[in-house]
Amino acid sequence: MENKYKFDIEYPTQIEKQNSINFILDATKKEEEPLITRLKNLFLGPGINVIFYQSKLLVLMSLAIYLFAISLGYVSFSINDYISPEYMIIIMFPVINVSFFALSMWNEEQSAIVELKRTLKYSQSYIITLRMLYVSILAIVINEAMLLIITDVKYQLKIVIIAFATSFIFSVVSLWLYDRFNNYYNIVFLCIAWIVGTTGISKYNSLIINTMLNTVPTVVCVAIAAISFGIFIAYLRKVEKENAYA
Repeated sequence: MENKYKFDIEYPTQIEKQNSINFILDATKKEEEPLITRLKNLFLGPGINVIFYQSKLLVLMSLAIYLFAISLGYVSFSINDYISPEYMIIIMFPVINVSFFALSMWNEEQSAIVELKRTLKYSQSYIITLRMLYVSILAIVINEAMLLIITDVKYQLKIVIIAFATSFIFSVVSLWLYDRFNNYYNIVFLCIAWIVGTTGISKYNSLIINTMLNTVPTVVCVAIAAISFGIFIAYLRKVEKENAYA
C-alpha cells in the first residue's frame, strides 16, 4: 500500500552543525578572571570568619605557648652565657606555627564541626592551609618583634629572612604530615624533636649562628625563603582544587 504521507525533513548543514557546537562550547566556558580577582579568591575565598572558625582562641593560646617558651629560653640564656640570643630566637621560630596547627587539628577532632563542613564549597584541606598561611605571617611579625627586643640590629634582616623560610617550611611539613597520617600527634612530635634537637646542639650555637649569619650569603637565604614560600603556595593551589565533599 502506497504511503500517502510524506515528510520533508530538513537536515542542518555542516556549517550550522558547527555553529551550534561552537555556541554550546562558548556557553560552557568560564570567563578568565583578572589576576587581582584570582588572587583574592585564592587567599580570601572562604572569608576570614570561615577560615578561623572556632580557631581564634587557639591563636591566642599559641601566642601564650610561644611567650612561655621565649621566657624559658631567656632564663636559660641568662644562666648559660654561651647561648646567644640569636640562637634562642631561631629555636623558637616554628613554635607558633606548629603549636597552633596541633591545637587546631585537636579542636577540629573534638568539636566535629560536620554541619559547617557540609555547607562549604571549599575543602577542609584548603581552609586549613589558608589558616596556616595567615598564622605563618603572624608568626613572622611576632618573631620580628622579639628580634627588635633581643637581638643585635645588624643581624636582623638575615634573621627575618630565616624566620620567613622557617615559618613556611614548618607549615608545609605540618600540613603534609597531617594529610599523610591523618592525625596531629606527628606535629607534636615534630615540635618536640625540633626543640630537643636544637637544644641538644646548643653548645655549638656560636658556630651555627656565625655560619648562618656571616658565612652563608644573604642571597642564598632569600632563595631558600622564596622556594619555601613557593612550595607553600603550590600546596595551597593544589588543595584549592579539591572537592569539599571528597
